[in-house]
Amino acid sequence: TGFGTFDVAAIGPDGASVGPAWGPVFHPSSSWTRPGREWGTTFVFTQPGCWRIRARHDGVSGDVWLLVES
Repeated sequence: TGFGTFDVAAIGPDGASVGPAWGPVFHPSSSWTRPGREWGTTFVFTQPGCWRIRARHDGVSGDVWLLVES
């Protein structure tokens, strides 16, 4: 929810930030009925390890952590 720029990046195990390979793209409709707006993004993880996905929108941010295995 909100307005303004939606920004998302992946931070790798080495601390380097990687932008999305595709997106973010706003989805004006969805079959996933939850409050707020939905965005689509694709990342290519360049190495195994613990990755953090950080999203920011309208002054709010959140993180998701993923374990990428080779």
